[in-house]
Amino acid sequence: MREQRVFFYVQHLLGIGHSMRAALIAKAMTKSGLAVTLVNGGAPNALFDPGPINTLQLPPALSADASFSTIIDETGAEVTEAWRNNRRKAILDAYEKVRPDLTLIESFPFGRWSFRSEIYPLLERAKPVGPILCSVRDILVPKKGIVRNQKIVEIINSYFTGVLVHGDAEFIKLDHTFSHTSEIMEKIHYTGYVAPPAGTVENMSNGEIVVSVGGGVTGFLLISTALSLAQSSVGKNWRWRILTGPNFPQTHKESFQSAPHIKIEGLRHDFRALLAKATLSISQAGYNTVMDILVTGIRNVLVPFGRYGQTEQPLRAKVLADRKMSVIVNEKDLNTVTLGSAIEKALTLEPPIINKLNVHGAINTARKIKHCLETQ
Repeated sequence: MREQRVFFYVQHLLGIGHSMRAALIAKAMTKSGLAVTLVNGGAPNALFDPGPINTLQLPPALSADASFSTIIDETGAEVTEAWRNNRRKAILDAYEKVRPDLTLIESFPFGRWSFRSEIYPLLERAKPVGPILCSVRDILVPKKGIVRNQKIVEIINSYFTGVLVHGDAEFIKLDHTFSHTSEIMEKIHYTGYVAPPAGTVENMSNGEIVVSVGGGVTGFLLISTALSLAQSSVGKNWRWRILTGPNFPQTHKESFQSAPHIKIEGLRHDFRALLAKATLSISQAGYNTVMDILVTGIRNVLVPFGRYGQTEQPLRAKVLADRKMSVIVNEKDLNTVTLGSAIEKALTLEPPIINKLNVHGAINTARKIKHCLETQ
């Protein structure tokens, strides 16, 4: 009897969070005995590690800026109809070659509408074959207008067997950011948060402040402010490790100056181990970074990315702050004084404890997919 096959479509545009979460899910599916083909539509990055699976790297698509207004290719040119046709053919050819038993689509139709010219044909091809599931994070960016939301519901009800929400309903429910949740309630399944294993590193509080910005594309404001604070008379009371991320603009990085108490690095594969040993984390509030913070139990300051109408990170940070698990500094208020005050406040809090939060999302996703295949 052959292994059951999963065709997993993922498209990240700006940060690396979507692909990092997908990699953890892919590993869990593989470990459960499923044969996974991961179709990656975003740019490759050094941290992306889905394990020993079949990976199809499409011609990469990126967002031209943090407003997501224009989709560009890896050369920086706006994508053309020919480029889209090429991607669509690659996806459908791969689908025919794999002949999967189940199709997993990340984000769409809650997001990634710019790629519906390739996703719709995939859905049409997969619908008569087997179950189709949507993989979506805990907090969405709400869509304006009733027409778009009704269309999302229509697509879910027409094509999708279920919606796997990678969150915990006790922490925040999907209807907080998707107003039409009641219309698809029977298809929603909360998997818990997709978080890395905690490991065995004990938090040692070694006096180091770790500053990170995920992939780094939107991190200049936080990094530059933290560096200014680190170089001040107040900042010299701490040791700093500043991680700019793999996609941080090189021109900005070249202008930064390290010091005996300041280390500036671009990439660390042992990020969680660094957090587990550190005294404090300062970061944005992306899904994966927050999971790393909570799993390691480090005191933290969150500076959520909220420009261009982005509401996901500010909401996640607020929920954590309301539970006294984090301290927030909003980007519009960020300077060395507010950041310094937030550090002092965060150091007085108890370390965040997640014993009541479901962080087994990757394993539970694999289990749900296997159950879906067994009961189809």
